[in-house]
Amino acid sequence: MVQSDEGRVLVVVGGPGAGKSTACRLVAEQFERSVYHAADRIREDVVRGFAAPQLPYSDGVLEQFALGRTATTFIARQYCAAGFTVVVDDSFACHVTDGYSSLLDDPTTIGILLSPSKETLIDRMSSRGGPFDDVLIGLVATAYDDVFGEIDLDRWHLIDNSALSVDETVQRIIQVATDARR
Repeated sequence: MVQSDEGRVLVVVGGPGAGKSTACRLVAEQFERSVYHAADRIREDVVRGFAAPQLPYSDGVLEQFALGRTATTFIARQYCAAGFTVVVDDSFACHVTDGYSSLLDDPTTIGILLSPSKETLIDRMSSRGGPFDDVLIGLVATAYDDVFGEIDLDRWHLIDNSALSVDETVQRIIQVATDARR
């Protein structure tokens, strides 16, 4: 167990199939006081008027990602101020750098980008059989390189977890978080 006397925020982003959700929950379990926050849940709370993410991004999709990231930033700051380690799990879609820029400016926040190869993402989605994986495979196949072109990589710690197990990915995230706090 990692002990922490002060709050921190780990914003972990990556493509579908990057292993974010599994790794983030396990990372949160390693801290004495922690919160696991899946940013997708906020966007999926829209009952009517939900804008499904698809390319090209509509104004509605961009708005809902921005609203979700604003809410996530608020939630993360509240728990961090109370001394919790907050592990945010979000997609790298829709201008993620812009959406979390104010949170990344805070010295208690560490941005981590899980960046397995495009082929690894497609292989993982092909084997998991999720309800939207056919659409997501198409998005990854056509937009993976473009997404990396829009991310300000100077603000994120990259972890290529193409060949890492879940446990190895968790340990790498914790190591990055520990090193960044020194």
